[in-house]
Amino acid sequence: MHQCNLFLSLFILLARAIDSSWGGLNLNGVEHLREFVEELERYERGCIPSRSTIQDRQRKLESYMSSTYMPYTCKYDDILKCEIASFKPQDVLKFILKTFQLDERAKSHSVELAITEDGARLTNKYGHVSVGFKVVDKSARDPITKEFITDFQSVYLCFPVKTYLGPEKKS
Repeated sequence: MHQCNLFLSLFILLARAIDSSWGGLNLNGVEHLREFVEELERYERGCIPSRSTIQDRQRKLESYMSSTYMPYTCKYDDILKCEIASFKPQDVLKFILKTFQLDERAKSHSVELAITEDGARLTNKYGHVSVGFKVVDKSARDPITKEFITDFQSVYLCFPVKTYLGPEKKS
């Protein structure tokens, strides 16, 4: 049973990233995995959840996270011809300060955060650019171990605020 829950969790997290209207692996691929890896017929149950189960859980997770944890907006920009997903910067900053135990320090001292950006080509026609914050303060503590962070090269210290997803432009 735990293995099935692991598969479901992984698919929920990956579903948003892989299900897109512009190609690549989408939720139709899940049905192929169910058919060829688990040899399941339609409506049979296995460890790999069905497309409709993933979509249902994805909607519930997205609704819960955006309404109670950290609201975000998603819109299409007609001028840039891309989708833009964004969080309120102040919400992200509060989250970072609390998570890395910098909130009390920030009341009386300065706290160091870097503004960072990254981009990548996702397919031969589409790419993304993300802008956000990175924790670089030496008094930041690991949220799990509560030890001071010593390796600031970790991807886990980067938090996107805005992401642009759209067609690559020729310069």
